[in-house]
Amino acid sequence: MPELTTFDIHKLADIDVQEKEIGGLGIVRFGRLTMKDLADVKRIDDEIEQSYVLLHRMLVKANPGLTVEEIGKWEPSVFAQIFQAVVNISDFREPK
Repeated sequence: MPELTTFDIHKLADIDVQEKEIGGLGIVRFGRLTMKDLADVKRIDDEIEQSYVLLHRMLVKANPGLTVEEIGKWEPSVFAQIFQAVVNISDFREPK
């Protein structure tokens, strides 16, 4: 029988910066979403704004100072490429 170990539950809140290579762009650094991030994004009705805020929440953890307004200036194809690469979660929105 494998022996169970204890862990420091407080470390679950630590920001874990990750990197992912995106073809044609390079390496993007980001942090995983938290439950608070998901709750905040879920309160937004507009799906496009949800995607901006969701991606911003992930990228700002590794890129302090990045603004939602900066993301809004990106070309749609670049936004889509980065979004698809780093947002690896189930669709948390309720069906309409």
